[in-house]
Amino acid sequence: MAVVADPADQLGIVRGAVAALIAVLAVIGLTSLVTTSLLGYRDQLRDVSVLRAMGLTPLQVRAALMTRTTALALIAVGIGTVVGRLFSATLISAVSRLYGLGAGIGIPPSAWTLAATVALAVGAAAVAGILPFRSAGRLPAVTVLGP
Repeated sequence: MAVVADPADQLGIVRGAVAALIAVLAVIGLTSLVTTSLLGYRDQLRDVSVLRAMGLTPLQVRAALMTRTTALALIAVGIGTVVGRLFSATLISAVSRLYGLGAGIGIPPSAWTLAATVALAVGAAAVAGILPFRSAGRLPAVTVLGP
């Protein structure tokens, strides 16, 4: 008599692969954000200098830049969360059906997991976005705005 493997036994492998894929994509996303921030540093140095010339302290300049980065990250993460929540279960079920694991295994994450992930992503984006500007707030505005 042949023993038929239970497809549910293979879910641990699938969950591990999905978790690894999410981790890799998160690292790629953060690397892209830091790279973009570093490339935009020279372009935004003038903005920083204008803020300094207006009388903002270095801490206020960093807060303004962090607010801008955080707002953009919040919009992006919000859109990604909504779209991911709508389509993740359907796509996971379709792929699992394709590989013979059965349909209906794609369950959406809990509200707590989703909230923690959103908070982590927005926080990481805020930190990654402010890193290039740590010392820029201390530069004299005349140095950058001068001829």
